[in-house]
Amino acid sequence: MFGESAFPKLSIASSVKEAEIAINAAEKLTQIKFFRWRAYAVAINATTENSSWIIEYYDPQVKAQMANSWRYFWPSLKGYGSERVIVGDGVVRVED
Repeated sequence: MFGESAFPKLSIASSVKEAEIAINAAEKLTQIKFFRWRAYAVAINATTENSSWIIEYYDPQVKAQMANSWRYFWPSLKGYGSERVIVGDGVVRVED
């Protein structure tokens, strides 16, 4: 039981091969490397929209902690528990 996760590590809504290509492109971004470095655990949601991939990296533990925190702190914590990457038309960028 120890070391097993209670959440899916990867959720894909369309083609697995295309998602893998998009995720590999996103993994090269410095922001994603830093997010992975500081996260307790990393889960990924990959979906398509208008011929682009939207990849959300998130830390389930931080998301749970944020859900139980005061709403006053939510704006300052935005982006700490997750990063969104858009991959499409040969461009890979972190969504602001």
